[in-house]
Amino acid sequence: MNTTIKSQALQLIAKQPTKRSEVVRFIMSINGTKSTSFSGYYSTNFKTWEYEGLISIQEGKYKITSFGRKYLKDPKVLSIANAKKRKAQGVKDLELYKAKTRELHGIIFYAQRQTDLLGYDFERMSGSGRETLCKLESILKFY
Repeated sequence: MNTTIKSQALQLIAKQPTKRSEVVRFIMSINGTKSTSFSGYYSTNFKTWEYEGLISIQEGKYKITSFGRKYLKDPKVLSIANAKKRKAQGVKDLELYKAKTRELHGIIFYAQRQTDLLGYDFERMSGSGRETLCKLESILKFY
């Protein structure tokens, strides 16, 4: 049996929908905390559990989800689900990077064409204009 604070709190919630203050009081008793303030205590953990899909808030009470019940039986389901999320996000990120790369190649190609066209007016350019054009061409030739 898993005896982490998380699993003990989820088991409490699994028995019946529970108010936040009751869960905090329960966790404080497990921790042996002598603090009398409940404000903010364990709040980030509750939000994380909600984000992970282990609990939900309905009518001001925490309720365990079906995924939360699976977690209580086998905590590995959470790491498996997180791995799947990371993989899916990686695919989305890869597609975004590919699209941005195509866009960047288009911009570079356009800049190369424009510098080529400016080369026809090289003789009529000022000295600083010629210098700028040469710098642009030297930068763009690597792409």
